[in-house]
Amino acid sequence: MPEGPRDEGPLRVLLVSPVRGTDPASGDVTYTEQLLASPPPGVRYTTYVAAIEAGSLVDMGSRDAVRRAPTAERPLQLAIAGWRKAESLVRRSGLAYREPIRVFRVDPAAFDLVHVHVFRTRFLGPHPPIVVSAGGTLRGLYRDAWHWGPWRIATAEALDRVAGALWDATLFGTRPGRAARFITLSEDFREVLLRAGWPPTRVDTAPNYLDAPLLGPRLPAAPTVLGFIAKDFATKGGDVALEAFRVLRDRHPRLHLTVVGSPAPRPPEALRAEGITWRPLVSRGELLAEVLPTIDILLYPSFRDTSVPYVPMEALAAGIPCVVSDYGALPELVGADAGRSCPVGDATCVVAAVEGLLDPGTWAAASDAARRRFQERFSAASQAGVLGSVYRRTLATRHNQGVPFTPPATVSVVIATYNRPDHVRTCLEHLARQTLRPTEVLVVDSSPDTRTADVVAAFPGVRHLRNELGRGHTATSRALGMAHTVGDVVAFLDDDAYAEPGWLAALLARYTEDTVAAVGGRTLNGREGEDVEGVDEIGLFLGDGSLTGNFAADPGRDLDVDHVIGANMSVRRDVVERLGGIHDHYPGTCFREETDIQLRMRRAGYRIVFTPAAVVLHVAGTYAKGRRFDTRYQYYASRNHVVLLTHTLGFRDPHLRRHLRAVAVPTVVGDLRAALRATVDPARDSVRSRARGAAGGLVRAAAVTGGTIAGLGASARIALSRDHRTVPTR
Repeated sequence: MPEGPRDEGPLRVLLVSPVRGTDPASGDVTYTEQLLASPPPGVRYTTYVAAIEAGSLVDMGSRDAVRRAPTAERPLQLAIAGWRKAESLVRRSGLAYREPIRVFRVDPAAFDLVHVHVFRTRFLGPHPPIVVSAGGTLRGLYRDAWHWGPWRIATAEALDRVAGALWDATLFGTRPGRAARFITLSEDFREVLLRAGWPPTRVDTAPNYLDAPLLGPRLPAAPTVLGFIAKDFATKGGDVALEAFRVLRDRHPRLHLTVVGSPAPRPPEALRAEGITWRPLVSRGELLAEVLPTIDILLYPSFRDTSVPYVPMEALAAGIPCVVSDYGALPELVGADAGRSCPVGDATCVVAAVEGLLDPGTWAAASDAARRRFQERFSAASQAGVLGSVYRRTLATRHNQGVPFTPPATVSVVIATYNRPDHVRTCLEHLARQTLRPTEVLVVDSSPDTRTADVVAAFPGVRHLRNELGRGHTATSRALGMAHTVGDVVAFLDDDAYAEPGWLAALLARYTEDTVAAVGGRTLNGREGEDVEGVDEIGLFLGDGSLTGNFAADPGRDLDVDHVIGANMSVRRDVVERLGGIHDHYPGTCFREETDIQLRMRRAGYRIVFTPAAVVLHVAGTYAKGRRFDTRYQYYASRNHVVLLTHTLGFRDPHLRRHLRAVAVPTVVGDLRAALRATVDPARDSVRSRARGAAGGLVRAAAVTGGTIAGLGASARIALSRDHRTVPTR
């Protein structure tokens, strides 16, 4: 049995996932085909069907296994065959879920890893580490697609628990069994598993993806053709689409609807008179070549879907905005701007969503966003590597083998900068004096000119990368840095933070347990007394939703904290990837951008360590725009802090209410009182001075109020769209 990731040759993965011609046609078969067509880099798949034919996998209890079994093993094979027969009778009775438990035996020398997708399994004897993936639970499928009632589902769940316990089986979504990790295909399903009690350290999100051809720009004079594509017309919301189209056709007679994939309810002539073209099921080739190029807006108001369906994915790749329902993971398809999502069954909302996209300018923006969203979230180019990272992380951690945690051995340094080349030069000079040499150093530059690139070129081995989004996107710079580096740990420095020689070694030395996800250190500002100021309140998340800093203080020992400062911060790559990457919801001054991933780490149960041994000198370079603590800073501080609380904890978490009641409102009231006092302050000896003082208080109150309101609005948009604006970390 291999002890970790293999350094030589491809990673050999047994793919136990539905195969066309052997298993019923479904999106899960497409999942298999897409993995085979575009495997993660360095991965070689073998399907379970091919492995059975080759003899490296035995389907225990099957006719072939019984026939081929040696004499000593035949009683076991017959016993399992008897179980399979009895199980089949129970499952066909309608009392249990129809999906059986498949019992396999695998040659552990033939594969490095087993990836089971949607099958419910038990592997007998020694076996490689197992990862399991699925898009949803059987409970949801039978409730929403097959309309099973609560009593029937409860009976099926009880029978499943008994069968699962007897076999120590892996039942996706309900029972880990011998699986090392669970791969969810959406953030929505990941949240379902976490609420059900799955350990967050064993649940990863790696979306199903497509190697879809990107078609040329779509430039209709005005959107006129709506599309609905599905085999299961009713379940995928076909009736809702028709109801919405009839209303739209009355208001906009130029509109036309193309329905593909299901039997037509009326003769073609009658449908054409209503503005509807109805086509039977077509191949993927026909879909890409003939159907999608004629559609301007895809309707997908589904009542039931597991994971993210492939047809809307194909539409995004073609630049077609989508109107989807809010069932499960469907809003993750369109995000904030690649279409719209509506409540399940709400035809009125579908009408409004389509009308909002009929404007050519709005449609063009949504079309561009759809193409970008596919490339960033659902393309094989961006997501195959994410799946490969899960595989390698599984081999490294080996949960099911009990191998102890191995501390990270490599560390990359990422410096985010904007328009401060002189600071970058000094920062790199300090990095060159480290007692521990980093694996690599990368400068991510948002500047509008080449001065920083010229500075970086003078340092051998240091790489330069552009962030084309410009200022106000520090979180994206961090994410790009992670995506273009390879270290087990990624250490972040601000360009105006100059590291002492032992800084990097001190950070890396604290990753001694797998519960430690981030480590930061002291950030000195050169103020007298800062080494003792707030020494008992370093990096805390308080009950009123506020955060303490005091990162210059020296407690004399390592501390567990809730967050560390981004100017002197390091993170474990595998944890950041597991938690969905670095999110960029923090524009303007980028206040709180580094705290987002840290609060998500703490929420997932990880530790964050503050060590006074890792020291940087923070010289506080000039701001890209405005000054520190000016009105603009106060506005974004209020806005971004509200977004931080809602995005990491949710609207229902009490910290938001406490923050508004105990921090935001008192701050505004205090500023208003200060403005009022300024008008009667005897120390102000002129009307102009008093007016200036009053105006200052009013402006500060307006900045906090406006920022808080803007933060609530941004939080609502993020929650509705489930758009995380993240750059893949691998």
